[in-house]
Amino acid sequence: MCPDKYSKIALKYRVEDIDSASIPGSRLFNILSKLESGIPLSDYAHIFLQRKGLLALSRYAHYVDSFTETAESEQVKRYLATGAKPLNRQEQKQVEQKIKEDALQAKAKQAREKKAAEKKLQQEAVKKIKRRGENDRKIRAKVEQPELRRKNYYSDMARINFPQAFEIDPKLQEKDIQAKKQTQADKENFRLREKYGLGNLIENPDFPKLMDILRRVHNSERLSENDFAWLETTKRARYFTTTLKKGYHRNEAIFYAGEFKKKKDYWLAVNASSHYRKCDKAKTADSLLSTIDVARLKNVKLKSALFTTHGGVKRDLGKWDEALNFGKQAHLLTPKNFRPCTLLGAVNMEIGHHNLGQSWYKKAVELGYSQKAVDDELRSIFRSAETPKQDELRKYLLKLDPVRYSWARKKFGKNRINIE
Repeated sequence: MCPDKYSKIALKYRVEDIDSASIPGSRLFNILSKLESGIPLSDYAHIFLQRKGLLALSRYAHYVDSFTETAESEQVKRYLATGAKPLNRQEQKQVEQKIKEDALQAKAKQAREKKAAEKKLQQEAVKKIKRRGENDRKIRAKVEQPELRRKNYYSDMARINFPQAFEIDPKLQEKDIQAKKQTQADKENFRLREKYGLGNLIENPDFPKLMDILRRVHNSERLSENDFAWLETTKRARYFTTTLKKGYHRNEAIFYAGEFKKKKDYWLAVNASSHYRKCDKAKTADSLLSTIDVARLKNVKLKSALFTTHGGVKRDLGKWDEALNFGKQAHLLTPKNFRPCTLLGAVNMEIGHHNLGQSWYKKAVELGYSQKAVDDELRSIFRSAETPKQDELRKYLLKLDPVRYSWARKKFGKNRINIE
């Protein structure tokens, strides 16, 4: 699927104003892909859409007629919030007609797939019954020929020299084997819980699923969308420890980096780099992004995303000048996008240019970034700063708003993460 196709799909569902809608691997992009393929959305996907205010998309699979009107209303609100201009009305009418046509095709496809699935289930049931009958016959044959079974396991010499071996109860032997297996499994479970910082915090109903997730992350396997959403629910958020998050992002980074090498889709490089940053592999992300000649690309949004991502990587590595340069280039390309602004705000705050950093953050909020997200970033920057810079930032924030930034009165020790 080419970048132009990504944009057309986003346009079709009236979310072309949301960057992640056109980025392969993002949550919203995956949901749009499922809608295009006629695949029903999971409950977690619906929850995600509702949290993002995309109610029309959430209802799309069941209420096609109300989609266009509701989606248009939602999109107008987003445009008003960012100050951007909506697309041509004629283009939107063409999209609406295509939505209705695709909806009919999707419903027909779902009906065909449902019928095929039911037929497959029936065939599997018949095969299962046949296999069960064959197994029963084999078991009866073994039970009816004990002497033959004995000869398969023991030689005549063994029967003469070690008659006591035949006095051992097979049931006791089986119990002993199962006990050893269970002990080994318990040890392995304990090691995994300790590795991911969980200990005995797991509730019994969640234990089987969580242990399965830990094993897959440990074995470098990707988690499904539902597993990731399960970990992020409020009730289970405590299971998603820092170590587990790093393991998850490491596996995602490796996957997207591999896909990028195969497909040469630069959005995949953006995705891989974002995940590398979240598992403390900024150097790996830097090496990956350095292979891309951004100047040769024509897609403005893609170029901006690559500059912004690379700027974030340089920030992680403490290369402030390079980070600022990438951020400025990204902002020039997409002045209505808040992401380059947040990068420039964060870097300036970290190097002590507080007024400039605050102005970039203010611009980011005007373009759609949340004030809460800004405060969270400032808190993170404050906590990980060296003592002298932390003191300077404390004075600045408390002077700016002593109530809002009251948390800055506390003193935090150095808490920087070692990059690779």
